[in-house]
Amino acid sequence: MKNLKTWVFIGFLVTFPLGNSQAMSLDEIYRDVVRSDNRGYLPMFVKNREAPDFVVDTKALKDVPEPKAEDKSPIKPDLEIVKFENQRKIHEEQVRQKWAAWNRVIQNVKNGKVTASELRELEVKAGENNPQAVEILAWVYAKGVGVQPDLIKAFRLYMQAEDLGVSGAKLNAAKVYKVMPRQMREQLVAFQ
Repeated sequence: MKNLKTWVFIGFLVTFPLGNSQAMSLDEIYRDVVRSDNRGYLPMFVKNREAPDFVVDTKALKDVPEPKAEDKSPIKPDLEIVKFENQRKIHEEQVRQKWAAWNRVIQNVKNGKVTASELRELEVKAGENNPQAVEILAWVYAKGVGVQPDLIKAFRLYMQAEDLGVSGAKLNAAKVYKVMPRQMREQLVAFQ
């Protein structure tokens, strides 16, 4: 084992001689390995610092004809040009606009101004299981704000809000159930 370590160390010294000789950088060693693997050719993915970035064959360029005037067409205005806008900023602005629209809906409901657009927005969000939208929609139907009061629908929406983790939704469902006439309670039981 000791002889093997000695030979490895001697091999290291032979490969990388010490003393006044000029040391090779890792880059130069890598280039030599790549050249030896490619029969002396240094591929393009290994940048050769001594060579220009692009090799131009001037003779071949002289043989290429100049484009004709009719071949040179300006950019057509109906073509979409690549947009270099920051997509993250665009997405953030869209999210901001959605939140602003949602906040307007909430404010209108608080002020008792539930129009068809607010109702539609609430129903869409409730369909997506948004807990806040489900609770607000239940309140709208329980109070009859902007719609005909529908206690059965309000009860079901409060129970859905309870399933979504809204605190106090079960208590509100119990309150709605308590104010229901006997016929509505029977309808509610019949539908379940």
